[in-house]
Amino acid sequence: MRKLFLLVSVFISITAALFAQVQIQTTLPTVGLVQKNQLWNLVLVNTTGNPISGRLELVLFDRQTAQELMTASSSEFLLVKGSAMVNVNKLNPINYNYIGIEPDKNLNTLLPVGAYNICYSFIKNPDSDKREILAEECVSFDVEPLSPPMLSFPADSSILEIAPTQFSWTPPLPASLLRRVQYEVLITEVQDLQKSNEAMAENTPFFSTDQAIN
Repeated sequence: MRKLFLLVSVFISITAALFAQVQIQTTLPTVGLVQKNQLWNLVLVNTTGNPISGRLELVLFDRQTAQELMTASSSEFLLVKGSAMVNVNKLNPINYNYIGIEPDKNLNTLLPVGAYNICYSFIKNPDSDKREILAEECVSFDVEPLSPPMLSFPADSSILEIAPTQFSWTPPLPASLLRRVQYEVLITEVQDLQKSNEAMAENTPFFSTDQAIN
């Protein structure tokens, strides 16, 4: 009975996927920089034989906290049969509701560094009693800076005769992506036949501090 139940469940799932009226495919990178307008770069597949009028809605989440950060809905548009690429220009005007991130009217703004989930819905008759969700799709993506913090003084891997009294480094770039940067300084001895990354991971630091910088 267990095997039969599993087979029936798989069959139902495959059948539902095959007969879905609309399919949503995202073009977001798994990791990288993402502009707000890129969230609307989608491929929609209308598997029916007729055009469908509907609206796209999205919800952006922080993947680590599950906090809802932003919701948005497009204008109603006609989805022709077959495949169609849509973008922010085709879907304007778009209404945004900012919950966990700062409001920003600039569509070219880069999303802050973070781990995200985004869920899309294509809705038929969105403003009537016959409202119907024809498709839903959720994906995960990460926004990371182009470069990590870099030690500028003393020079990385330099050998010093006198212990430095000050350290300087360049922040991750681009800085506009960073809502909050957490720096932690660890100083430890590098023993014979030991690489620096091994020393940081294995040896007990004799100096440690961290400071949050907004």
